[in-house]
Amino acid sequence: MSNKFLLFPFFGLLLPIIVFIFYSDIKEAAKLNPISFGEAKQIENEENIGTSSDRKSQKLVFVGDILLARHVEHYINTKGQSYPLKNAADIFSGANYVVGNFESAVLEKHIKTPSYITTFSVNKKYLGLLSEAGLTHVSLANNHSLDYGKDTFNYTVSAIEETGINAIGNPESVNADSWSVIKAGDYNIGLFAVSAVYSDLPWSQVEEEFKKMSDRTDFQIVYIHWGEEYILKHNQEQETIAKKLIDIGFDTVIGHHPHVTQDIEVYNDKPIFFSLGNFLFDQYFSVDVQQGLAVTLEISSSTVEYHLLPVSSEGSLSQPHKMLEPESLLFLKNLARRSQDAYAENIAQGKLILPFSLATSTQNGIIEP
Repeated sequence: MSNKFLLFPFFGLLLPIIVFIFYSDIKEAAKLNPISFGEAKQIENEENIGTSSDRKSQKLVFVGDILLARHVEHYINTKGQSYPLKNAADIFSGANYVVGNFESAVLEKHIKTPSYITTFSVNKKYLGLLSEAGLTHVSLANNHSLDYGKDTFNYTVSAIEETGINAIGNPESVNADSWSVIKAGDYNIGLFAVSAVYSDLPWSQVEEEFKKMSDRTDFQIVYIHWGEEYILKHNQEQETIAKKLIDIGFDTVIGHHPHVTQDIEVYNDKPIFFSLGNFLFDQYFSVDVQQGLAVTLEISSSTVEYHLLPVSSEGSLSQPHKMLEPESLLFLKNLARRSQDAYAENIAQGKLILPFSLATSTQNGIIEP
């Protein structure tokens, strides 16, 4: 008989011993390092979402000042409810979230806003035009949301939110209502709305609320009402506030209120869009107030891409549309000339790509808080 057949009984005796030792080691390891069901589920979730190298956000679009009162209301009544935002789909194309500045109050008993009056009242029945066009978030941290007092402000918030739009911010304070968390693809993005039109920001409250928001988010954007009206360059106060906000930890600063598009700067790899200008308004006395900028934002694992889309209501009163060439190229060229020299070429081409690294926990933006 061959020797190799004599070894079979030996291996038959040895195999159960090996299995017993291996199983004992596993049991002992489990005693030392037990894994709960919750931990196992979390590991499963982490494996399913992929690695940080392939994370990507959904698309966000930011626009400037929005008014549905005064002459805009007149056009809605005379030209139909679809008139003011008829072309919005071209501007918001592919966006999962759209953010704008709502410059008005909403009254329970609507009062039309006469010509040349700047105490704005919007008819509640027209708020749905914004949600139908794609608006998902509006800021009320501006100098018109309190036009009819604090009680009306509270009604404005509830009326807007009835349409499915998130209303954030307060013109007089910074609190938990000043920010919102947007679940955008693989990232949680914090949106923080404040106003610095009449006074400096309450910095201790800003830092306190920023800390709460940043604990739940991967990327933080401040959407701020500030600056001088109809001036194409930012002022020193805006620059000081912007840099302080970035030093606190904000990743992007986006401004509004001047009713014209102001210059763009980059500080510590973080962009400052000092003013996006008007989006939907009833000012027609100059070209600058009839032009504005829409900014789209998308985050990848290592960069943030900002696309600059010029918009205009010239030739179509209070009806913004995507600006066509060659006007759009000229708009971006002029914007680049008054912006930071180091990024002028990128601005003229309508695109900024800036570095991004996820400094917070890898759990943020993946597992809901």
